[in-house]
Amino acid sequence: MRDLGTKAAGAAPARIVGNLAGVVEWANDAFAQLSGIGLDETVDKPVSRLLERAGIDLEIVEFVAQHFFEGRVCRVAFPFERPDGRRIDVLLEVEALRDALGEVDRFSAIAREESAAPCASETASPNRSPSRAEPPPAPGYAVDLDAAIRRAVEAALAGGRREPNASGDELGLTVELDLAGGLERIAVAGLGGEGLGGDAGDLRAACPATVEPPAGQAIESLATALFEAARLGVAEAGNAGGVITLSTARLDVHRRFVSKVHAIPACPAERSASGDVVLEVHDTGRALPPSVLAALARGDSAAARALDPSARVGALAEACACALGLGARIHLDGTPGCGSQVLVLFEPAPNQAR
Repeated sequence: MRDLGTKAAGAAPARIVGNLAGVVEWANDAFAQLSGIGLDETVDKPVSRLLERAGIDLEIVEFVAQHFFEGRVCRVAFPFERPDGRRIDVLLEVEALRDALGEVDRFSAIAREESAAPCASETASPNRSPSRAEPPPAPGYAVDLDAAIRRAVEAALAGGRREPNASGDELGLTVELDLAGGLERIAVAGLGGEGLGGDAGDLRAACPATVEPPAGQAIESLATALFEAARLGVAEAGNAGGVITLSTARLDVHRRFVSKVHAIPACPAERSASGDVVLEVHDTGRALPPSVLAALARGDSAAARALDPSARVGALAEACACALGLGARIHLDGTPGCGSQVLVLFEPAPNQAR
């Protein structure tokens, strides 16, 4: 995550100050200019209503609020839609303000524009490659991504892995599958189980997220390695409430991917212009160092393993090799307090392109 201070000097930051009830008490003119929302529509209004109006997921609001109430500085990046339809990328830094007794009583939020994404009505610049209406045809066949992930997770859970934490108790793990638009929580006693069970059959069998051209077995190998890395991350953390979330989604044109569980959005808009299909695997384990994540993302498994020889990094290296072999792009994020996230982005199959 880039520090907000890296923005060019001289640009007045947009700022608002609010109270513990989440109501804006003060805002400057720079905020009105950045957001396109007048001060009369900002001051004395709930922050949640303001951000919801701008198309910001409430999960991000809740994530920031958690840091605020714990007295921690929080930096997040997210897409912001102004009332005039202009979409911009905003970097936001929120910190708690304390009274004379040292108690948190207000918050301060400073926002700066990172970059602007073009509106639908804007004409593409001759210096910028236009978004492709349709990807070129590719050999091979479409794969049901969700079904492949389900099989991989089911096989992993059926393996019956159980590991104790530092106290000798079995770790509790919750696996969340958000596939084909349906969220399913799977509570597992320890790190093993009898398969998905429960409401597994309630998810739609037909998945709109298909990718071109690799076979399902390769996707399953990728999902298996990612799940194993997430499992090891949770076990390594040694807590009794680990959560692994696997989800699939399709990126809209000129939109970042906004995770339901990882509050720092990733993948700039220009990388999602073709409506990529995304596989996200998130776990509540320890955040890996940026140097390790960078080595993994570029496919340098030797460098990653040299920096961190753990089994977790080994599983991630295998997953990244699978993803790169499938022609996918990879984004990894490990932010303290946010857990660990792996995004794998696939080009859509021709019959699924928008």
